[in-house]
Amino acid sequence: MIIHQVESTRVGRVDLGIGSSEQKNLISVLTGPNGSGKTEILATIANVFYGALHNEEEQASVSWSDQEHFARTTFRNRDEIRRPRVVAQTFSPFSRFPVHIHDHPRFALLLDDLTEGHDQYVPIGFALNFTRNIKELTYFTIEEGLLRLSSEPKAAKAIMSVLRELNFQQGMHLEYQSGQLLQALTSIVGQPNAIEEALLRSSRSGALFINGYRTFHIKDMKLFNEMRNGNISDVADFIRHAIKLTRPYLRSTVSAAQQHYIFQTFQEHSMSSDYRVLQAFSMLRQFGLMKLNRCLVRPAGSPTIDVTSTSSGQQQLLCTFLGLASALVDNAVVLIDEPELSLHPHWQLKFIAHIKNFLDVVSGCHVIIATHSPLITQAAISHGAEIKELAPIVSFERVKNSRMLSVDEALVTIFDTPVPNSLHVANEILELISEAEAGQTMNLTRSLRQIDAYLKIYRIGEENIEMVRLLEKATRLIKASGRASSERLA
Repeated sequence: MIIHQVESTRVGRVDLGIGSSEQKNLISVLTGPNGSGKTEILATIANVFYGALHNEEEQASVSWSDQEHFARTTFRNRDEIRRPRVVAQTFSPFSRFPVHIHDHPRFALLLDDLTEGHDQYVPIGFALNFTRNIKELTYFTIEEGLLRLSSEPKAAKAIMSVLRELNFQQGMHLEYQSGQLLQALTSIVGQPNAIEEALLRSSRSGALFINGYRTFHIKDMKLFNEMRNGNISDVADFIRHAIKLTRPYLRSTVSAAQQHYIFQTFQEHSMSSDYRVLQAFSMLRQFGLMKLNRCLVRPAGSPTIDVTSTSSGQQQLLCTFLGLASALVDNAVVLIDEPELSLHPHWQLKFIAHIKNFLDVVSGCHVIIATHSPLITQAAISHGAEIKELAPIVSFERVKNSRMLSVDEALVTIFDTPVPNSLHVANEILELISEAEAGQTMNLTRSLRQIDAYLKIYRIGEENIEMVRLLEKATRLIKASGRASSERLA
């Protein structure tokens, strides 16, 4: 699935996917100053396919193609056209991505072997009206990512390079905590129809009573909503099945009201067999019968620590790639907004390489990244990605090849950001003067155009006065070379 054109009232029309026909997958990088519309383009794609309609977005559209056909999707016709899986990721709290609304009761997934297709839209990180704190976000992203990844063992290998990068090579320990309600349900799990009868009574009163335990008020729990919206017999089957799957992982009973379960995951040889167990833990947590208490990792040579005690960059890198690796499928559209947040420059440089590694197991995917990072952008160029510059101050004549840009070259020529005493610009000036002195009119014109482009950028700010003087001197030298050449010809 390749996105070719995005149109909205605020950004206008933006063309993408140029030269994509011969590539297995495509990476497009959107660059430009704040307010140029990078995030808006990503949000428009996500919202046209899966968001709620707002009046100002009625004219928004996305044109795309796959191996079978070309289509233009709008809010009005999207239910009539097959839609791709869209993965939208950002760790910026100012996200404009829509939230995910599950179309099916979540407990049904545990009993259904045909899980593919249930999550056509996958938001990772923040979305509109996201209410979790940072610790909850980390836990939720890791658990959801592991859940998806355990059902896609071929993608599990791709995440190992990231774990090595983070020095987390000993797997993860998820520690869940349950209370008396789960204990009460466990006490009657072996009695025929006992759970169904208890849930049926509670659906009428909002209170769950099980002999020997206090009365539990469940009106505010997800469990109560699932019972009212679904089939009570199915809910009971799920609870019974989930208890059997999770009981072997019970490690300690702290008190009559608290039990701890420890589940070790991310061992490549057992990812597929872990799926049902991990799914059971996840669904019990979503019902309010358990909570994810800790997610432990052990860096090589260091003590075991909770993942939320690692650096913000480590947490983001883990959540980013665990989420992406687990959500990637053939013909998906992946939207990533400002991945550089909290990332060390070394990790920014390797970001595209990790993306390419994950894309090796899928085909027909279009990854669109909005970034302010010159390091991510220069790495993307070296990997043959499409670079889309939005609202540039000037346009530089750059050779489109796979060479690695220097940081100051990327800042000046792609991000229109003046770098004081830039070695790249100084070398470029010498080359332009040499070209002009060659005496050809074409070289003279090109040199003056490039120097003028640099002047437009460097005339912003007093701190750049020395570079402006150097550029103005270069202009005089190039023009003098032109006059000398004309006199020789005369």
